[in-house]
Amino acid sequence: MTKPFLAAALVLVATMVLAGACQRRVLPEHMYQPDSVRRQKAQQQFEKEDVHFQVEKPKTISPMRTWTSASGDSKIDGALIEVKDGKAWLLQDNGAIAGIPLDRLSEADRRYAEETAGQ
Repeated sequence: MTKPFLAAALVLVATMVLAGACQRRVLPEHMYQPDSVRRQKAQQQFEKEDVHFQVEKPKTISPMRTWTSASGDSKIDGALIEVKDGKAWLLQDNGAIAGIPLDRLSEADRRYAEETAGQ
């Protein structure tokens, strides 16, 4: 590129910046709202829809206990929900459900899960 071309390009960019042609906003100014207004409108819309959630806690077949891996390296606290498809399904104290493969549980925990589930 030649120096006159670079100088002309620089002048053009400077002119556009000074003239305000390089603004980021695409919408008219009155359409921009502060975050608080947007949040308030979203909350009002949510309340209008009258949405209610009711999550049922899964039924467990054993009390909360500590389950140990076959290697003994890791432990997880949970109540047994069921044994299905080769996994012990546990309800953790935070409400999460974990499916632990039976072959990854210690022998004692595997036996407990199978006896409790009646398998």
